[in-house]
Amino acid sequence: MNMKNMVEQTNSERGAVLLGVLMIVLILTLLGMVSMNLAVQEMLQISAGKDEVTARHLAEAGADVVIQWFHNTNATPVGISTVTSKRYDLSDSGSSFFDAVGRSQVSGSSATPDLLYDVARPGDDRLLNDPVDGWFRSLQSLGQIQALKIYGPGRPGLLCSVEVTAKAKKHMRTVALQLGALVTPPLRAGVQVGNSGVALTSEVSAPVWVHWGDLKAKGNVRLGRFEDVPAKTGLAPITGQSYVDMVSREDRWLTIWTGGDAVFTPSLVGSTMFPSNVSPRRDPFPGLKTDVAIRSVKEIRLATWLLLRS
Repeated sequence: MNMKNMVEQTNSERGAVLLGVLMIVLILTLLGMVSMNLAVQEMLQISAGKDEVTARHLAEAGADVVIQWFHNTNATPVGISTVTSKRYDLSDSGSSFFDAVGRSQVSGSSATPDLLYDVARPGDDRLLNDPVDGWFRSLQSLGQIQALKIYGPGRPGLLCSVEVTAKAKKHMRTVALQLGALVTPPLRAGVQVGNSGVALTSEVSAPVWVHWGDLKAKGNVRLGRFEDVPAKTGLAPITGQSYVDMVSREDRWLTIWTGGDAVFTPSLVGSTMFPSNVSPRRDPFPGLKTDVAIRSVKEIRLATWLLLRS
């Protein structure tokens, strides 16, 4: 092999190596571009999903604000109170959202709602989203409320439908719900046992002790020993302790009213002082004003935030 052939062979090998390197670089470049594109797409999808969830949560939060307007009319904006305030005054239940035959005071439709605010109207945009005094200004860090509708319910017996549309960046979501209203009678005692037809007998002990409220029982009721009855005093501590955990049973607001006799068992310490916060024989005069008829000892109405079972 002469020198010329050796040079040509060397150049040929160098060209093949260079071509191979270029192919590898091209493949790696393509893989890098594909990976980067996938990463960017994934980031965009995550961001879009986050904005979508934010828009939905914003709409739900807006709906919660509207619900509070029905609960607390003092906090209701002036323009909204015409819908959220009770219009009817019924003889048997007082003020109500429903007329005498049970029809809701809110009667519009989604196309013609009783109340409509839309950011497409500049005045409505200010009322909804103004950072200083807008109704939903506390939610502005999440986005904007785009529209608010209140119209009639889709089912008889309900109060109304609420529809809130919210926007977070480019994503919009609408939450629609229907509200009902329950008439709750006034609570006159933390616990009520028995009714005018079925009273507790003297063989039945008080089924529950009460903290921070009254206990009313029809008929006779056993209250244990004199010292078992919590003393009513303004100096009693306000804690979460049960009576059984107290060294001295005390309460600031407990009063026991019985329709018949308050029956006590003999005292272990010889005490004969009748508890001052026990009022027996309240029937038939002056009577026990209870909320509803209770058919048995098991049917006890509890003011849940007031009571702790001992």
